[in-house]
Amino acid sequence: MTTTITHDLFKQMPKADLHRHYDGCIRPSSIIEIAKEQNIELPTYDLNELNKLVMMTNDCESLVQYLKAFDIINLVLQTKDNIERTMFECCEDAYLDGCTYVEFRFAPIQSTNKGLSMKEVMEACIAGVKKAEKKYGIVVRLIVCAMRHLSEEESLKAAQLAVEFKNDHVVGFDLAGPENGFMPSRHKKACQYAFDHGIHITIHAGEAAGYESVDDAIKNHAERIGHGVRLLENKETIKNVIENKVIVECCLTSNIQTKAINKMEDHPILQLMELGIPCTINTDNTTVSSCSLSGEDELFTNLFGFSNEQIVELIMNSFRAAFIEDESIRTKLIQDAYTKMRQLKVIV
Repeated sequence: MTTTITHDLFKQMPKADLHRHYDGCIRPSSIIEIAKEQNIELPTYDLNELNKLVMMTNDCESLVQYLKAFDIINLVLQTKDNIERTMFECCEDAYLDGCTYVEFRFAPIQSTNKGLSMKEVMEACIAGVKKAEKKYGIVVRLIVCAMRHLSEEESLKAAQLAVEFKNDHVVGFDLAGPENGFMPSRHKKACQYAFDHGIHITIHAGEAAGYESVDDAIKNHAERIGHGVRLLENKETIKNVIENKVIVECCLTSNIQTKAINKMEDHPILQLMELGIPCTINTDNTTVSSCSLSGEDELFTNLFGFSNEQIVELIMNSFRAAFIEDESIRTKLIQDAYTKMRQLKVIV
């Protein structure tokens, strides 16, 4: 006999988040605390007022407006100590929400405004991750992002950095930032370099830009697509995604806020799944989108009426689609997740 999955039960269920931006998950209280300690100028030091600036609602007008929150957040991510501290806190928050595996993605160049090198940024992030793994037993891996509006030279540096840290928590490479006018092929050298050196590739596509960006991402070795809500606009794109066994990282709440979709009922995740396209549920940014993975799973279940068995299998998709380098770790994560689900009486 299975039990109805309550909000608290969703939190207890083991989960994996594959599309979570580190800098989009910083605690607002930490932003203020760090800024006050280090005399960093913020638009406000009042927590309620800061929340209005960095935590979006469904009234957010576009992806461009959504991304403005990061301009404020990144002000406090310019020293190794701050990065290590906040990365640890991000991992801690994921653990407290029931995540047993997380892939945090971030663009190291965003933390080089005060003199840090991208390598130093990586080292600080990894230090925070290791501290959290040791304390909580959570498994964390990292995806290095290149900003698509920057030069080809900069994206190649990001890909090279990912390769340099390949054996130390880094498993993937991504193109993030504004989509319109910045197709993945603009950074084909970086994607090719990462691919040639065994780094997995996921690319933001089909969120603000159309289905063409999805096709272009696949051409540049994307195994997973971030968002991809517009890929259904074209039958050939659908075929391309299916034939290449591409996985779509869906972020429900975020897609409403960036106006990738107009209302939650319009989200294409169910259509994608019915076409046989593997999908995962993710947060995108827990702070900026004011969400949690347990909340996103609950939202999806309530929206589409999935059974316990169906939502568990959707959660397992994330473990299966993870860029984890060690299959024995993946196997254990999946086995442990099934065991916990049975203990919680979510499944029999």
